[in-house]
Amino acid sequence: MCSDVGATSRCCALYSVVGALFQLFVAMLLSHQPFYISGIDNVQEAKDSAFGAMFCFIIAFSISVLLWWRDARIQHALSARGGSDYNQVPLHAIEEYEFDATNTFLEEPAIRGGTSSSSSGGGGGGGGGG
Repeated sequence: MCSDVGATSRCCALYSVVGALFQLFVAMLLSHQPFYISGIDNVQEAKDSAFGAMFCFIIAFSISVLLWWRDARIQHALSARGGSDYNQVPLHAIEEYEFDATNTFLEEPAIRGGTSSSSSGGGGGGGGGG
């Protein structure tokens, strides 16, 4: 879901809007009808905290929108010149190698249409002269 900057910033922007609206609701409730919220000893301090949290959500929203806009510009520039964002492995690189389940990862994989680039002598385990 949140695999890139654009998706993450959209998610964060939505979360920040909901958080800011909720904190505004709490601050207004504390300002006009504080008796609906029980357990508050200092109403002014609670109201200031709600407005402070709302301000933090607004800052998070602003940063999210800025990153969202920046990612959109980068994606537009990449698509305009025909580039990609290199999130995928090119398929032609995968097709060059044959898969061998018995390969012990000690030898280089065989390349279609030819041999591997390892030296052709000495067969297997190690060392040369002796």
